[in-house]
Amino acid sequence: SRTFIDLTADQLDILAGAGTYIVTQTELDTVPFVRHQLSTDNTSIEFQELSITKNVDSISYFFANLLSPFIGTYNVVPDTLETIYATVMSGVNALKSEVFPRIGPQLIDGVITGIVQDETFKTRVRVDLDITIPFPLNFLELHLVI
Repeated sequence: SRTFIDLTADQLDILAGAGTYIVTQTELDTVPFVRHQLSTDNTSIEFQELSITKNVDSISYFFANLLSPFIGTYNVVPDTLETIYATVMSGVNALKSEVFPRIGPQLIDGVITGIVQDETFKTRVRVDLDITIPFPLNFLELHLVI
């Protein structure tokens, strides 16, 4: 059995503005799609756009999996830091090169700005990776000039 509720565009706007993730259809038997998704955190576009936050979450899981073999099997020595650097940059290149139709790559660029052993917790290595991600196209303006 199916549940189908008709909501107006204004009602959907209210739901979306409250941070509700909406999957909808134009008609009952058409392909469902995700409506423009916003969170309730409107402090910046990076936090408000769920497509951005989900992309960053996915990128973080990718790197967590990529770096997990180092944990518990390596010592914190210069060679290890160099290997971690190379591994992260390899991951950056992989995410930059995998291009999807209409949305492009998951990652535009990534630059390691630091990779150091923690001063207090000597068994911890911190990698700072500045990333550039794609933004969704939510509005399009066409200006006709004569």
